[in-house]
Amino acid sequence: DGMKEVVMPRLQSVESSVNIGSNDNLESVDLSSLQSVESDVNIYSNGNLESVDLSSLQSVDSYVSIYSNGALESVNLATLTTVKGYLHVYDNDKLSALAISSLSSLNSE
Repeated sequence: DGMKEVVMPRLQSVESSVNIGSNDNLESVDLSSLQSVESDVNIYSNGNLESVDLSSLQSVDSYVSIYSNGALESVNLATLTTVKGYLHVYDNDKLSALAISSLSSLNSE
């Protein structure tokens, strides 16, 4: 049937990219301990994805792109303060909650 959730409760940093895409059965992503990503974050084309928890993520050294997730309702980026590239969140028709209140630096290139 395919993967329904991504749960990595101990992952704190990624030295490259985080890419989660084209997983039709995926319903939730829990990377709630992840604090930093040294490249980019891409979450895209996951038709049944409902929630993304990146609640400890503080910095991304490139860009954040969350798009084309038709069932996505909530994204938690509550502690994200710095994105050194761009932030794109689009084509998520059911998105009703985007927690991103700590963002203080966004450097679109």
